[in-house]
Amino acid sequence: MNYKYYKGDFTGLSAKKNSVLSIGKHNFYDFKWSYIQIKNIQEIEAYDVEKEKIGDYYYSNVIRPKKYILWPFYLQSIHSRLFEIKTKKDFFWIEYASVFLPKLRRRPDVFIPVNEDNYFNENLHDVVLRDIKLKENSNAYINKDFVELNGTIYFKIKIPEVKKPTTTEIENNNGMNRSENVVLKDEINTTTVIENAKGETGTGETINGPITEPIENPGPTLPSFSGKWLGILFGTFLWILLLGFFWLFFPNYFIFALIAFIGWFISRFIANTNLKFIFNLLFIGAFLIFIGTIFINRDSFIDPTVDKKDGSVKINPPKPVKKEGASEEDIDYEISKDISWFDFITNKYELQYNTSVQSFFESQKEHVAADITFLKTAKDPISYYRKLFNKLELLDETKIDSIVRLLANKAESKKLNQLQTAEMVTTFIQEIPYVLVHQNSCQQIMESEPGDSFVVTYHNEQKPCLANIPGGIQSPYEFLHNLKGDCDTRSLLAYSILKKLNIAASVWISETYGHSVLGIGLPIGNGVYKSINGVKHYPVELTSKGFRLGMIAPQHKDMSNWDIALYSNNY
Repeated sequence: MNYKYYKGDFTGLSAKKNSVLSIGKHNFYDFKWSYIQIKNIQEIEAYDVEKEKIGDYYYSNVIRPKKYILWPFYLQSIHSRLFEIKTKKDFFWIEYASVFLPKLRRRPDVFIPVNEDNYFNENLHDVVLRDIKLKENSNAYINKDFVELNGTIYFKIKIPEVKKPTTTEIENNNGMNRSENVVLKDEINTTTVIENAKGETGTGETINGPITEPIENPGPTLPSFSGKWLGILFGTFLWILLLGFFWLFFPNYFIFALIAFIGWFISRFIANTNLKFIFNLLFIGAFLIFIGTIFINRDSFIDPTVDKKDGSVKINPPKPVKKEGASEEDIDYEISKDISWFDFITNKYELQYNTSVQSFFESQKEHVAADITFLKTAKDPISYYRKLFNKLELLDETKIDSIVRLLANKAESKKLNQLQTAEMVTTFIQEIPYVLVHQNSCQQIMESEPGDSFVVTYHNEQKPCLANIPGGIQSPYEFLHNLKGDCDTRSLLAYSILKKLNIAASVWISETYGHSVLGIGLPIGNGVYKSINGVKHYPVELTSKGFRLGMIAPQHKDMSNWDIALYSNNY
């Protein structure tokens, strides 16, 4: 096997326990990588591994990156429900396996960008990490048992060999090339054996004694595979698709589909043709229901939302708090919130946090000042919102630290990877009830909008709103304080949290749709996306429950109608 050799700069996350190698204030016995990103890659001449082991180095003969399996949406739901059963440990064998079976070492996320649309995700061989240093200003929120490291990496990758043809090209008497399969003694078919038993080869030559030399087969031979088994395998595959479909969309009829499948499978091995005919009809009926449902609901099947358990949101009465050194009149009030929610594999989360009334008023004051400034200086609405989003995120950067720590601790306790952590954050925000936020008064906005617009319909239905908010958006701390937010307010809070968790994220806005969504810069692998500096960001809808990462409303899928207001590629 041939190799190509490369050199580059890496950034990685590694656990700190069982350590003896000293780097900065941390010691390492062996790196236990959770994430590795490689940049500035250049191809080099073959290197001597032993010569590159200089100073503080790490060597591994192979690093195998985590592989992501992409499933259709209905199989994703099946996988989630099976995982739900497993996590509940309802069965003895699951409990036994979780306690006594050996644990597999997790593979790291390895990200090597190649260009704007592709990244490399294969095994790295003879890996040497050198000049290892702690990353400056390493984000403490990632995980208290992990550190972020930088350095130089040497590695090589395999170049696939070209396989030799299975047939030998020879020239016949006419000078034309032909392919002949050489068949050894153990591969001779029954007819040939019978002919040879009579002493004839079929060409007029007599064979004496056992066959020890290769003989020529008159034509290419294909591996024998029973048509019956091929039909059973193909039919079973289709039945699995149908069962997943019924489980997701018609759960009340799933048991009937399952019985039909079991009957169909058993009938394949029974000679009774009437029984086979009956179950074939059931199979055709189930398949027609599947096709008909997709045809009738083809628009809503693009991005179906996923049912999940409901949580709860509670805002407690304010409590007076007197700060040290403050006068009797200078009393602050703290308001506690209790929020519980579930992700899509039924992990339950509970978050209790406090916000300060004085800090809320401070954010409001700075919000108003920023709005006035940008209204004067911005050239167009997109420019205005880019400046406003950026300013509001920076103003509340330290105010949301305590909430980010709580979420980071939950991700650590449940051993979540980056994708699962991002889903924890998005489902947290989706759990908060939707409240429309707009810049003008309710009367002004009702008079300025068309009668059939979303805003007018929303007000006519007497749903809650938050009026007279500069820019029609709340800052992250304002939203965490009063829990009133619509699309752009939610996207900004999610972005601010994910950025502090070192997860690439972005805020998308659209004048065409009058909407905003969050972008996640992780290898989700399904759905539409926008490339931002070589990283694919997948959108997710935050205004309603049931939208997973990479899922937005079908009518919002034209990527040309979205602008990036804010982004951070924090790998």
